[in-house]
Amino acid sequence: MKISTFKKVIQEHRAAVLAAAEAKRLGELQKQEAQRKFASSFAEVAGIARPIFERFVAELQEEGLQAVVDMQPDESGNPAIAMRFSCNPENVSGPDCMFRLAGDVAVSKVQRITRVRHDDPGSGAAHELQSINPTMINQQLAEALRRGLKEFAA
Repeated sequence: MKISTFKKVIQEHRAAVLAAAEAKRLGELQKQEAQRKFASSFAEVAGIARPIFERFVAELQEEGLQAVVDMQPDESGNPAIAMRFSCNPENVSGPDCMFRLAGDVAVSKVQRITRVRHDDPGSGAAHELQSINPTMINQQLAEALRRGLKEFAA
């Protein structure tokens, strides 16, 4: 028995809708897997940064300044490690400078953000995960400290 042209159109449409739904589902699964892998890889970045940040905290505290390492996710829920510090030994309101590395899982990049005052929106850049290394962290953290000390001295 021959299928009618109209039924054939309906069947083709249903098949196309099902195929599109399956492609979307597979795309979402692949995206979630990529985000999971990136978040896992960001843990390695935090592992590189944490001892540098902890040494920085110890050295600032030796100089009478406040400093703390923060491993809380950023505002978007992305994994992050932050170094918060104050360049003013008389500051009682807490650290006002910040250097943060946040893993932006949506684009698989590491966002580097530096802020030198509470009201400073911050500056930064996006980096490839593999570009984050001890030398880069030390240089950027030293620059954040320079900016914070200059801001305090002004």
